[in-house]
Amino acid sequence: MQEINKAYNPKEVEEKWLRIWLENKLFKSTPDSNKESFSITLPPPNVTGNLHMGHAFGNTIQDVLIRYNKMSGKNVLWQGGTDHAGIGTQVVVEKDLSKKEKKRKEDIGREEFLKRIWQWKEKNGNEIIEQIKKLGCYMDYDRLVFTMDENYTKAIRKVFVELYNKKLIYRGKRIVNWCPKCTTSLSDLEVESEEIKGKLYHILYPFDLKDISKGGITVATTRPETLFGDISVCINPNDGRYKKLVGKHVYLPLINKTIPIISDEIIKMDFGTGAVKTTPAHDANDHEIFNNNKDQIEKYGTHFFPYPVIMDAKGKIQDLNNIGIPDEIKGIERFKAREITVQKLEEFGFLKKIEEYDQTQDKHDRCGTIIEPYLSDQWYVKMEPLAKKAIEVVEKDKKIKFIPERYTDHYLNWLKNIKDWCISRQLWWGHQIPVWYKKSVDRKKAGDRSQELGDSHQSFEDIYVGEDPPKDIENYVQDPDVLDTWFSSALWPFATLGWPQNTDYLKTFYPTSVLATAREIINLWVSRMVFMGLEFVKDIPFKEVLIHPVIQTPDGKRMSKSKGNAIDPLEMIDKYGADANRFWYFSVGITGNQDVRFPGRKGKDGKWESDTLEQYKRFANKLWNASRFVLQNLEENKKYNSDLSELNLGHLTIPDRWILHNYNELVIRISNDFSHTRYNFSEISKWLYRFIWDEFCDWYIEIAKQQLSNADLKENTQKILYSVIHGIIRLLHPVMPFITEELWNALPKVELDNRFIVEASLPIGDSKFIDDSLYSRFSYIIDTTREIRNQRQMLGIPWVKEMDVRLYTQNKFEKEALVKLSSYIESLTKSQVTLLNDFEPIKPSTGALVRDTRILIPLTGLVDLDNMLNALNKKKLQYQKDKESQESKLRNTNFISNAPQDKIEEVKARVNELENQIKTIEEQIELLK
Repeated sequence: MQEINKAYNPKEVEEKWLRIWLENKLFKSTPDSNKESFSITLPPPNVTGNLHMGHAFGNTIQDVLIRYNKMSGKNVLWQGGTDHAGIGTQVVVEKDLSKKEKKRKEDIGREEFLKRIWQWKEKNGNEIIEQIKKLGCYMDYDRLVFTMDENYTKAIRKVFVELYNKKLIYRGKRIVNWCPKCTTSLSDLEVESEEIKGKLYHILYPFDLKDISKGGITVATTRPETLFGDISVCINPNDGRYKKLVGKHVYLPLINKTIPIISDEIIKMDFGTGAVKTTPAHDANDHEIFNNNKDQIEKYGTHFFPYPVIMDAKGKIQDLNNIGIPDEIKGIERFKAREITVQKLEEFGFLKKIEEYDQTQDKHDRCGTIIEPYLSDQWYVKMEPLAKKAIEVVEKDKKIKFIPERYTDHYLNWLKNIKDWCISRQLWWGHQIPVWYKKSVDRKKAGDRSQELGDSHQSFEDIYVGEDPPKDIENYVQDPDVLDTWFSSALWPFATLGWPQNTDYLKTFYPTSVLATAREIINLWVSRMVFMGLEFVKDIPFKEVLIHPVIQTPDGKRMSKSKGNAIDPLEMIDKYGADANRFWYFSVGITGNQDVRFPGRKGKDGKWESDTLEQYKRFANKLWNASRFVLQNLEENKKYNSDLSELNLGHLTIPDRWILHNYNELVIRISNDFSHTRYNFSEISKWLYRFIWDEFCDWYIEIAKQQLSNADLKENTQKILYSVIHGIIRLLHPVMPFITEELWNALPKVELDNRFIVEASLPIGDSKFIDDSLYSRFSYIIDTTREIRNQRQMLGIPWVKEMDVRLYTQNKFEKEALVKLSSYIESLTKSQVTLLNDFEPIKPSTGALVRDTRILIPLTGLVDLDNMLNALNKKKLQYQKDKESQESKLRNTNFISNAPQDKIEEVKARVNELENQIKTIEEQIELLK
């Protein structure tokens, strides 16, 4: 038995055990096929990242599952690692280069720039892993994978080549999200949207450019600078204002070119004027209109077919197709070009109106640049055949389960409406696409591609796609683009386990058991891991997907460093301790907030609550003090066994049997929840909190203090105290690993327990201790005792004064319980209890109602009556406010129509309870007058 400090110091305990765990390689995994395996792959954080709330929350959930399954006897692996974070890392190093050397990456060249990134990665890339360790994460740190490791790169190239050979990868020209500053395409996840007050420009497209009085058609647009790329004006065929104009031509304002008026039902008649300009090279919707109406456009004729490109990769207006863009606009940045275009439109009478317009504006999440829809040659994955398999394993075969279930539809809807996936990025850092173009002396196939590659004198007649470079490499040049980081991340569950080799780890731990992640990457990552796993390993990558909530600010907003409202989890660990933080994350669970002190408060997302975190710090202290009490009351040098089966029920007191009922019920409920993969973490945290704080610490330990002074009861009481503390620290360990490890190593043990608690088994509930009748009786005694204590505290009656307590009830169950057990009320409230049938008022007195039992406490000589009347009136006012609040719900037609019936009944019951409480207080006030 070890002595533990009087006060719990989270920082000291956490630093101590993290060091010991790592020194002893406690988290090291082995591909042991003799045990059932349980595995999780960490969603790889970016090497540029620091631990944020989302990481801390998700990692806690994963760590709880790993530790719980380890203690359940399974062979576990938590596979970790980091993502190379293509654009994010490149931007960081570019800024560093500019700041320190006043240079751009182009000044030092690609090879040297990549060397700088690798140097930066070696110095800073592991920082987030070190931060993750502070949470106590049970991850195999000897198996960390980086998405640009040698084996991972081999896997990437193999996947690309095989998909290319299956004709599932191709090169095409499409509209993409484009950052003119970073000059690369972006995924949807790299785009942030915000609502802004924009402008809607009403522009006349005239029938006669020289005489606009002859009329025309007025279009509404938010981007007048792109009108030079228009190939048509489009209206809804059902729009009576314009349908007679279909097939006619109008002039493009400012240039002498005509375009046709066409029709498509996609046009909203109530948007702007009901007529829109179509610019296929610079708007995704317009590109779709073009593809759906090629025949119509070609039939009526336009000045340029298929469509002109009027902007370069840096967002400057360029007359690339010689369509006659005014000189003062050519070469101008897009937003300056907008100003000049609007000025000229107004000057020549084409601008009819400008109005305020609420619109969504997309920005690059890294640099804040406004996104440009841009027509570009990119590499694509053909999604339809891959998506079909990913749909079937979830919808038809039910092999993957989403929790909460509502996210199944989110996953399926996206896959059923999927478009081909753009996988190329115009960056230097990342997996360079394994495609090489053969050099040639002629320029038959040079086109724009030669410009992109930086050599206008080369063309590329032949293409080579392979896992290794071509043998005559000097005759080829590699495609300069890199792969989308989501392409490499899609291989994460199997590439981290050694694929394409059929390693022991791959055979043992794939498919993984659970993926825990956030909802915003279901489409971008979860679905892609599914179809890549099916395509290359012929199996699903995971069996269950836990979609955890987003941690929001206290006022319900999304945390953001750029907005200055992000809460640093490392600061919270320093302030409250890792275990308190972990318990809070766990209590939020999968369904959202639920303060374990106040059940029922839950929703889709979790709001940060520092007061709750402070309470969980006190919870850790409570457990520490309870454990210290138990250790101080065990026999010196005696070894204890936690096996409760040796206890003789006939020799136990009612409180003994009550706590053993509660303890074993807790063990059974938690075991059932985990074994049936309900993941009801918020409920489990509530059960743990209530048992440890309320039932064990506040009640049983209080009673045990009395029993320990009784020679006949002492040994059994010690046995129960030891067994329960031994069990609850094992139950709590997956959630609060540091404090439970310290307490575990302080306990005297006779059985062959391992040094580390995670290597011990979880407790097993014993149904022989379950006694619902006894539980009900003694819980009633506890409730009555609590109310008498509350009355003493509320009235300020000193503990040195013994109270006369009179209990009135005609309830048979309550009478029997009081007859047998009222001595516990007396000892726990320092009172003399009298049991009576018929209520007899005594003045002055106070009282309360517990179920059907009326409590009356004569007050002569005990209290200041004026103070007591004030306290009762305040309590009555609060009950009245609560009652009004509940009644307002019942008057609310929306609540009555939409709330579940059990919730409505719960509110009605609460109203009835409050009415009884108010009535009781009013009677108490009368007794004091």
